[in-house]
Amino acid sequence: MSSANISSTIPADETSGALLIGGLISFWLFGIQTLQTYIYFDRYPDDSLRLKAMVLFLCAVDTLHSICIAHMLYYFTITERFETASMRTKAWSFNSLVALTAITAFTVQCFVAWRVWMFTRSKWQRTGAVLLASLSLVPLSFGITCTTIMVFIQNPKLYDHCSLIIAAWIASTAVMDLLMAGLLSYSLYHSRIGVKETDTVVKKIIVLVVNTAILTSGLAFADLAAFWTLGNYNLIHRALNINLSKVYVNTTLAMLNARQSLAQGLHGHPTSNITFGVLDSFHDPTATTVDTTVVTEPANCSDDYNLASDRKNLPRLESTRAPTGQDNC
Repeated sequence: MSSANISSTIPADETSGALLIGGLISFWLFGIQTLQTYIYFDRYPDDSLRLKAMVLFLCAVDTLHSICIAHMLYYFTITERFETASMRTKAWSFNSLVALTAITAFTVQCFVAWRVWMFTRSKWQRTGAVLLASLSLVPLSFGITCTTIMVFIQNPKLYDHCSLIIAAWIASTAVMDLLMAGLLSYSLYHSRIGVKETDTVVKKIIVLVVNTAILTSGLAFADLAAFWTLGNYNLIHRALNINLSKVYVNTTLAMLNARQSLAQGLHGHPTSNITFGVLDSFHDPTATTVDTTVVTEPANCSDDYNLASDRKNLPRLESTRAPTGQDNC
């Protein structure tokens, strides 16, 4: 059966209808992203210029992404309202979304690799961060190549190759998310310093990182499954794909905005206040040390906590007691 006959048998619910539902969800996520951006700049005015620039860049790309979605929805629901099952002639915005999503994913993945680099002193972990950041160029190149073929070259003979390129892009993006999350979680896990409050915060950050990876990679794998099982003419997979960029931006902003609540939970300990440098180190590249300040201590206790470094170059706390001759604790 020819591609024209295949496309003509697909109902509008699975083409323009699916894109409409996906577009409405994406606009809802864009509203959440706008709110999170406002919260970020209002709550963290002292963040580094590089971090603020990354947030602005992600927001700018995501705004352009939303504009393309709006144009795409108008094209398929108004301009092609009588040919909703025929997807052979596509609007430029339809295929530009692939490149924009690839750019967003690449930026977030490089940000995670940069965090691992700034967070750890381990040579092999830093090497892994550089390697994964380099490998993240692969899905970026797939996304840009597909958009270039469909939007600029517009050679029908190359259109069939785009299906394989899109599949490779989605799969490589999902795999990179899992690898990045694994490396960052490993670095965080081995940064525990032996204090209950701080280790609890580290565990919460690890859970947040893992949940973020599950959300982004899970959506990418669902998109890939829909793409291969339902075909390229059935655009249900595009309804999932156009929201992938929104999920990347929202999860990144959520991680950045969670710092204050994590710090409040850390400082809420009834007997001591501990400023855990890993919170700032995870989000501020200028902070690479762990500062512990004991505010109140039990009576007759004179513990002095000194920073030390083990053979893995990971921060920990060593407790040294003053030679008082007796221990009253």
